[in-house]
Amino acid sequence: MPADPSDPSRRPLLLYAILRGCLTGLAAAAGLELLYIFLGTNVHVVADGAVYRSAQLGPGDLARVVKRYHIRTVVNLCGCCGPLPWYLEESRDTCRLGVCQEDIAFSACRLPPVQSMRQLVETLDRCDYPVLIHCHR
Repeated sequence: MPADPSDPSRRPLLLYAILRGCLTGLAAAAGLELLYIFLGTNVHVVADGAVYRSAQLGPGDLARVVKRYHIRTVVNLCGCCGPLPWYLEESRDTCRLGVCQEDIAFSACRLPPVQSMRQLVETLDRCDYPVLIHCHR
C-alpha cells in the first residue's frame, strides 16, 4: 500500500524537502550573482537613460556599453592611474569613442573625503549624460 501524502507524520519530511530546495535555489542564485560581479562586466542601470554603473571594463566591453547605452561621459572612481596599462587603454578607448573621461579617486575601503565627494558632485553637475560610473569591481 503506497504512503498517503496527507499523512500528518510525513509533513515534517515534506517541509524539510521544500526548505532544502529553497535554500539550494538561493545559494545557486547568490553564487551566480557573485560570478557576475567578480568575473562579468557588472553593468547596472541606476537611472534609465542617464546614469549607469559598472565594474572596470575591458576595451571590448567598454565599446559595447558606450554604444548600447549611448554613454557620453565615463567617470572612473579609481582615480588617475597614469602608468598602469588598463588606465592608458581606457583613456585611449574613451578618446577613440568620443567620450569624456573624468577621474576621481575613491577608496573601496573607506568613506571618501569631502573633497572627493565635491569633485564627484561637480563632475556630475557639468558632464554630458548619459554617464557611466565605474570602479574596480
